[in-house]
Amino acid sequence: MSILYREANIIKSFGIKTIYQGNLEKNDDIYYGLLNLIKRNNIKAGVISGIGEIFEARIAFFDCLKNNIREVCFHEPMNIISLHGNISIKKDLPYLHIHILLSRQDLSLVGGHLLPQTLAYAFEFEIFEFSGEPYQRKYDEEANLYLWSD
Repeated sequence: MSILYREANIIKSFGIKTIYQGNLEKNDDIYYGLLNLIKRNNIKAGVISGIGEIFEARIAFFDCLKNNIREVCFHEPMNIISLHGNISIKKDLPYLHIHILLSRQDLSLVGGHLLPQTLAYAFEFEIFEFSGEPYQRKYDEEANLYLWSD
């Protein structure tokens, strides 16, 4: 088996424009809470991280071999071990791409793409807003995904 190493297709350089730090209220939808914040502050490029606890979660797994997405709902309290994502533009609107890692009561882990209907018990976040031209997401037919484009 040969492994191909190559340069990244698209690399952009950004500066840090603003750093936001805050929390969401109990029962807030984490996805929409963050999306509303970036829309309200007109954030077009950046990264998001967060920690906390949730009442329930809705996450997704993209199977690149089958080219489909599987959604799973968890109706149990869990700890957010890690939440990390990026902000870009898709169809002229701010777009969030966020992954989340959750710890269950037995300390097993589940994770995937954060979806709406993940409800906060306590959630603290940081958003690093970038200065510069944001990435645009364009549909890639081969991948069947909206990916960064220049």
